[in-house]
Amino acid sequence: MGTRKFLRAVWDIDPAGWDYHLDIIGFALAIVLVYVVGRFVASFLGRTAWHSVERLLVQLPVIKQIYPSIKQVTDFLILSDTKVQFSRVVAVEYPRKGIYSMGLVTNPGMQSLRRRSDVDLLTVFIPSSPTPITGYTITVRRDEVIDLPFDIDQALRFTVSAGVILPSNELLEKPPADSAADDHQHAPDAVLTDE
Repeated sequence: MGTRKFLRAVWDIDPAGWDYHLDIIGFALAIVLVYVVGRFVASFLGRTAWHSVERLLVQLPVIKQIYPSIKQVTDFLILSDTKVQFSRVVAVEYPRKGIYSMGLVTNPGMQSLRRRSDVDLLTVFIPSSPTPITGYTITVRRDEVIDLPFDIDQALRFTVSAGVILPSNELLEKPPADSAADDHQHAPDAVLTDE
């Protein structure tokens, strides 16, 4: 139902010549609708209705295979009271030796891999820049990770900024320039601190 039909049906208004205003009214109505639906789902009645919908989804042939995984990931990323959390920030040599990637430890690794390899392992999520909700999950030897003195928020700021925003205690001092000509040939480093 378009905004014109809605205004005619609800308030008996003929919006002829309101093209610009109808866009604003339609946008405002969409925001109000999203707010109302959000409040409803957050209420007891809404949660009960949503659980009923989830039970139906889990019974559908294709959905029942993928929905539990999608729900677990979204709960992990969105819900603040989730039990699964990143425990610490580390650096690992990934995707090859000599290249270090910052990662977030998610759990102590998989039992079957630990039994087969007979070494302590960690599962590490390596977030992608600039959207840290995507990335790679790897399992590495515990002795191959380097703990970083970042908290999770600092690590996410570092990732979102593509490495530009560093904690102030991690900034390296710039070596002195060899000559004044070198200063003009190179662009200055763009490094910000999170303070």
